[in-house]
Amino acid sequence: MTLFELIIISIGISLDVFAVLLTVGLTLKNSSFKTRLWIIGLFTSMQVIMPIIGYLVGQEFKQYIEAYDHWVSFILLALIGLRMILSKQESSDHVSKRHMFKLSFVTSIDSLAVGVTFAIVQINLWTSSIVFFITTALFSILGLYLGQKVKTEKSIIAERFGGVILILIGLNILLKHLGIY
Repeated sequence: MTLFELIIISIGISLDVFAVLLTVGLTLKNSSFKTRLWIIGLFTSMQVIMPIIGYLVGQEFKQYIEAYDHWVSFILLALIGLRMILSKQESSDHVSKRHMFKLSFVTSIDSLAVGVTFAIVQINLWTSSIVFFITTALFSILGLYLGQKVKTEKSIIAERFGGVILILIGLNILLKHLGIY
């Protein structure tokens, strides 16, 4: 997998965070800089930690699935993408710390599965973590900022676009391994 493909996957995953934080941004009109920084840090941290956990789990089970790794990668990315396309975004009517933890965990489950895929296709863990960190931080900042200026329908479009990207990356992995191109 190339660095470009890694960045595209990171953007696809970050669009999920962007969509959630766009909605959260709508409810944070009078929040402090410290609150916004905490939210950005929380979502970014979860998007970096979960793929690392997924990668480590994937390394443990890699020997059992190597013959089917391209199918596993395709299925995981396709399922994540479909979930993003079909999900109905939860409205965040309050911004308690507990609620933010739940939202950050739910949006990072996709990253856990991507981490498993990275272990299968042997992506460098540290490179992917840095790319995920930078991308998620940027999309988090952008989501919170635009949340005050954009209607929530746009966040659903962004999340669905991210889902399509992940499905296409999964299909690309499958087709390469099958020798189709």
